[in-house]
Amino acid sequence: MSFNITVNGSAHTLTFKQPDANIDGSDPVDVGNGYRLYVGTENDPNSFFGFQDLNADPTPVSITGVPAPGTVYYFAVSGINSSGFESRHSNLVPLAVNP
Repeated sequence: MSFNITVNGSAHTLTFKQPDANIDGSDPVDVGNGYRLYVGTENDPNSFFGFQDLNADPTPVSITGVPAPGTVYYFAVSGINSSGFESRHSNLVPLAVNP
């Protein structure tokens, strides 16, 4: 999956889209149960400290409660199929919170 973070003043908005194909060229995962957004403060997918489940429509998500100015947060997204299985994480995307 790919996604892009844009910052508008103090509002942090995350947008992403489902890929057109998997890495091996097969059809992308069925995301009947939506997406899972992960957050952490290290550039390591094994260090996420929180997540939020999102609906299957990948509309822009407002990131609220980012409390520590000067901290870099890393986000990743996974898809959850209608059987409840989760895909691999997307790439990590950093967001630096300005003081």
